Amino acid sequence: EMLRAALVVGMCWNAMAASGEELRRPSQHFQTNFVPSANLIKRKAQSHRKESMCGLRRAEMRLETGVGRRPSSVQMDQVELWMLDKKIQADGLEHVVLPKRYGDVRGVVAKRDLLPEETVIRLPRSAVLCVKGNEACPDPSLADFWDRYDKWYVRLGLKLLLEKRKGSKSAIWGYIRLLPDVDEVKNFPCEWDEELVEQLRCPSVITSVKKQQQVWREMVQEFPKLCPACDFSAEELRWSWHMCLSRAFAGQFGGGMLSMIPVVGLIFELLTSFSSNEDFALLPIIDSCNHDGRIIKTDLVFNPLMNELRLRNGQDTLKAGEEIRITYGSLDNDELMQRFGFVEDNCLHDKVTIGIDDIAEAMRVQGGSEGLQEKLLEAGLGAACLDELT
Repeated sequence: EMLRAALVVGMCWNAMAASGEELRRPSQHFQTNFVPSANLIKRKAQSHRKESMCGLRRAEMRLETGVGRRPSSVQMDQVELWMLDKKIQADGLEHVVLPKRYGDVRGVVAKRDLLPEETVIRLPRSAVLCVKGNEACPDPSLADFWDRYDKWYVRLGLKLLLEKRKGSKSAIWGYIRLLPDVDEVKNFPCEWDEELVEQLRCPSVITSVKKQQQVWREMVQEFPKLCPACDFSAEELRWSWHMCLSRAFAGQFGGGMLSMIPVVGLIFELLTSFSSNEDFALLPIIDSCNHDGRIIKTDLVFNPLMNELRLRNGQDTLKAGEEIRITYGSLDNDELMQRFGFVEDNCLHDKVTIGIDDIAEAMRVQGGSEGLQEKLLEAGLGAACLDELT
């Protein structure tokens, strides 16, 4: 994207210079006149990325062997007892808290050397919390809200809150113990105030975040009206939606070995219902793995014969103490920021959109985008360049 913009700006600059009194070779125009403008655009892009950090957790940092520490022993002992009870097999893995430059991050590391494509987690279907498109509401007191807001993450979130209220009687109580607390979702842009959202410096992301805030505000306000017998708080509702949007996988259980892929397309999910042929699930232990955009795909399949999900190591050989990662999809930093609350260093899927206004500013053209278009037309390159710019 940056190279494409550079070429377009170079064409514009050269065309305007060629129409002036002094004529120079194209290479001179590019070298002497264009480079400062390109640097200006580069600074704008870098500024956007730095502002997007906002001190949140980062995913793309190498773990050094031995630097991770385990969560509280009491908590992990309880979780491991639950894993034994549910017959979850992940003996080669360990939950740890990883120290990063922007704060501690939860993750999963290898307890022993792991080979490429080696199965690292076997998760029984009974340990998964899932919602189907045609599923009936599990609690009559929630039926009106369930029917009105038939979005997958809303329904899965309600099921998660119902399980959370059961405490140790829940089939996924150990998994719930691993989830962030209700007050730990402030890192998501949807929870920011207007001033902080504006610091994202990216119109498309700002628009998306504000739309998410609007939709969630409406649902939170309507919940007590539609479900007067239920006392889920606004904070609990928003927590459940964040957990589902940032941790759920989409696919199908049964009918063969089908890949489960992380859900994408946040705005689409916020505004539309989901079809009855899709399942959305929270996958304990698997969703504890952090993201790495360099991984081509998450090697995760459902085996209907064994009624279990299997995750294989999609990285090179891992040494004991190295972090196990999966990919959440080919997501750029804007998508990662809004949905998961972090960005990657050197994101392979990142892109920067540069519009005609940015190019006009970089070239210091009077009259902004309209002035640039006029100069292009005067230089006889209006059609060729304007098609690229618009």
